[in-house]
Amino acid sequence: MRRFALSTLIALTPLMAHANQLDVPITENPYRDCEAAWYQIGQVHGLKAGGDGFLSVRSGPGSNFRKLDEVHNGDRLEIYEKRGDWYGVVYRSNGEDFGCSTTPRALPYTFKGWVHGNWVKVLDIG
Repeated sequence: MRRFALSTLIALTPLMAHANQLDVPITENPYRDCEAAWYQIGQVHGLKAGGDGFLSVRSGPGSNFRKLDEVHNGDRLEIYEKRGDWYGVVYRSNGEDFGCSTTPRALPYTFKGWVHGNWVKVLDIG
């Protein structure tokens, strides 16, 4: 049993270490004096029940970039950047709090990536 667990961990280690590395970083652009970072809240929606059932999270803004993860209808996204039809998002934040930077920086969060905007509804939280 222990040997199986160790071999599984060894097999998954390269995937886990590689999973949150982006080919195109998502940039946090804070307001002055760290008052608040610019971002919007979005939600995955419109995925067909008979389709794949997920929206791919990619390492860059395009379908030619590596698939890192999947999000599903109803999942909440924090949108930090937009490039064409693609959003740079953070999802499943796990309560990570890296504070605020007064200068633009690449997002340090674990669960981040790029999703196509066709299946993201930007929510009005005002």
